[in-house]
Amino acid sequence: MTSSDVRVPAAGGWQRMMSSSTSSCDGELHTIDDRVSGLLQLVKMLAVVAIPAIALVIVCSLQLSSAIQGYNAADVATGAFQEFLRLDKLVTGVQLERGMSAAWVSSRGTNVAARNKLTLLWAENDDALQSLTRWPPSGLRVAAMTYQTPRQLNFHINSLRGIVISGEVTFTDEITEYTAITNALMTWSLTVIVQSDMTTIWSSHDETLTLILTLTITLTLV
Repeated sequence: MTSSDVRVPAAGGWQRMMSSSTSSCDGELHTIDDRVSGLLQLVKMLAVVAIPAIALVIVCSLQLSSAIQGYNAADVATGAFQEFLRLDKLVTGVQLERGMSAAWVSSRGTNVAARNKLTLLWAENDDALQSLTRWPPSGLRVAAMTYQTPRQLNFHINSLRGIVISGEVTFTDEITEYTAITNALMTWSLTVIVQSDMTTIWSSHDETLTLILTLTITLTLV
């Protein structure tokens, strides 16, 4: 083959080929742009539709979480209130025991009715003390003494009962000893009641709902 056999396209032919190629590329680019634009519109439409559904799921989840936390808080509060009632029963019983002990001491061991009532009160107060399910972490402070367990306090009360029955304690000292016990129990009972606060939970709900609403409006306007 010689150089004369090679055909070189004329200048007009090259221009037509380049023009055809450019038009083809432009058409393809427009097609891609249209597809991307349509895809973006589809994504935005799906997002606008999906966000309310997602919001509903989130709100329901938060409400369920709040219900569980509220139930737990109510359960804790109920337990604390029941413990307060047990403490109140013990305080009332010790106060009655103080009064009957004073009657027995002041009668110099002759008030049989007071003695019989004391026997009943001892059993009731021992049961009330043993029914407690909580105890101060640092112990119960009674006057100058600290009792780390209910058993230690019970031992102290039994010792007090012994000197009351034997008449080895004065009327004033008996009142002082029992009053110290009731004051310590009443002071502790005020710390048992627990109050639940759901303000933080609902605050987080409001923030979440505000964020969801903002996203929805933003996607709608885009």
